[in-house]
Amino acid sequence: MFICETEFERPDPRNPAIAMTEVDFYAWMIGRPGMPSHRLTLRKRILDGAGNPTSLYEVYRKFPNAWDKPEDASLGGLKSVHDGEQIIFTSPSLNEAVQFANVEVQKHHPEITRFDEICLHTYPKKSSLCKTKA
Repeated sequence: MFICETEFERPDPRNPAIAMTEVDFYAWMIGRPGMPSHRLTLRKRILDGAGNPTSLYEVYRKFPNAWDKPEDASLGGLKSVHDGEQIIFTSPSLNEAVQFANVEVQKHHPEITRFDEICLHTYPKKSSLCKTKA
């Protein structure tokens, strides 16, 4: 799948701090010791906590049960789980966020061999949701 930065322009009406579009890299993974079942999602934060414009892409885990918390020692220094979400990566670069998510996919779903890529705004590497005229 190709992911285009133009997909993340519209704010979510229920939470204008984030973009309406989110991309799930996987919808779930089977829980294992130290890491409960969760989905892995990419979103763009449009406003920071003070309401100032920002352009940070976030990769986060969404746990189906808000009380689930990963215990994996490699997660040291990450933000805690809040309302069932744990932000595990932020970057102003969509490419960096997608690359990080692709590595996470391999950790939990090694059978996946095809990875998401950044839209280049021209076919054949253009997202079906790309708004750039080419």
